[in-house]
Amino acid sequence: MLSFHLGWAIKAHVTRVDTHVYWTADRLLRWDDLAPGPLKKQKQTLPFFKHDYSCDVLTFNELRRELVLEVSTTDPEDLVYLNEYQEKHADSPKSIDPYVYVHKVENNEVKFDVNFWGYKYELKDLTLTNEEFQLFTKRLNPSVVLAEYWDSLGPLFEKFHIALKNVNMSASLKTRLEKELTSVRMTSNYESACRSFSALLETYIRELKSTNNWKGSDGDLGSLIGVLKANGNPPQSLMSLLQIVGKPTRDHFNHGNTLPDEAAKVVAMSCLSIFLMMFETYG
Repeated sequence: MLSFHLGWAIKAHVTRVDTHVYWTADRLLRWDDLAPGPLKKQKQTLPFFKHDYSCDVLTFNELRRELVLEVSTTDPEDLVYLNEYQEKHADSPKSIDPYVYVHKVENNEVKFDVNFWGYKYELKDLTLTNEEFQLFTKRLNPSVVLAEYWDSLGPLFEKFHIALKNVNMSASLKTRLEKELTSVRMTSNYESACRSFSALLETYIRELKSTNNWKGSDGDLGSLIGVLKANGNPPQSLMSLLQIVGKPTRDHFNHGNTLPDEAAKVVAMSCLSIFLMMFETYG
């Protein structure tokens, strides 16, 4: 069946509210049937995730604003609280930084995970049709990474190794990057690699700041990303990757926390891609 003007949203079932919201969700679909004959509108409700997912109220409210059409609660007072919170924060800017990792696309279905706040809140093993996934990402506007890209690391490592020889940076930084590249290829320890690459990225931006006399704070990675954005006219694709790296660095590494292996791999490889894009942009 072809579909046209597909309507897609979430129905949230809230089981408990304390400092966090605990909830499950269904998908609400409406579409127009383009089969021969009179135009027919059809509706369907399907599971989205059935395990109790928890996130803070701010995250739930932003998801409600972008994706959730209906909310039901076990305790009526919880619905009153959530509605009051929604009304009070109706004009708050978006801040949850969604990130989607696509595992597989086959048989008109997309299997993926979605994370918010630099992997602080994670929803795993979700499945949507291709059409639903397009609407989901259009509304949520996340950074999206395909597993097939990250699983093909050999060419990325080789491209980075070649580019590093010709880039204009200090010899000591080149040596440290080469050493870390060799380490991650031999050990696949992405947790260690993403910490090291994040620190080396800070060093590289500081070198660019000094060389080009850029104005701005010479602080942590977040501050330096701001300096790059204000002075270096970076492409949007580069800024999107920097957001993937900046959040975990601020929310996890700087507080002595760790990332799941899969997330650490994405951050480490994002760092390599950032370096490559910066090599091409700034020489």
